[in-house]
Amino acid sequence: INLENKLRKQPALKLEYVNFMTEYLELGHMKVASRPGKYYIPHHPVVKMNGDKLKIRVVFDASCVTNKGSLNDHLMVGNKLQLDIADILLDFRLYEVVFVTDIVKMFRQTMMIPNDCSYQHIFWRFNDTDQIQEYELSTITYGLASSPYLALRVIKQLVDDEGSEYPLASKALTDQIYVDDILTGSHTLEGALELQREL
Repeated sequence: INLENKLRKQPALKLEYVNFMTEYLELGHMKVASRPGKYYIPHHPVVKMNGDKLKIRVVFDASCVTNKGSLNDHLMVGNKLQLDIADILLDFRLYEVVFVTDIVKMFRQTMMIPNDCSYQHIFWRFNDTDQIQEYELSTITYGLASSPYLALRVIKQLVDDEGSEYPLASKALTDQIYVDDILTGSHTLEGALELQREL
């Protein structure tokens, strides 16, 4: 209700929020729940102005405390897979031809095991006149303590499974990735173009 009141007072924010949630639904990143959830995650916008354009991302707050603690209190965060940014930058500076790319919607490109999705339920309605519906988030979700580990672990598994077919991309995804950004390069233009094709 607090979220709806906030969105009602800011029509531009509401439009962006609805667009974000519509995309989430259309891409299959959430679906109408077919069973009751085991945990319900509150959500809110994080707003960023890009010049005069409003840009938002919906964040799901798994740190929100209930009488049994928060969902994040109960999640295992996994080992540290994130490389040190200083090492990545030092390596990056050694190349003559460099480029940076990112994995678009990194978290949202990885589907969760269906049983785990029961802990990723939200309430939402696209319009004030609609009934509030229960949705289940289907992908790795922003705001969960385990999400960074899960996303990077998937990358590591892809390298293990497919790396022999893409040796240049394998190295970049193993040694030159920071969160969802890949900072890489080659000593030749041809090498950089081949790496780009593999990625």
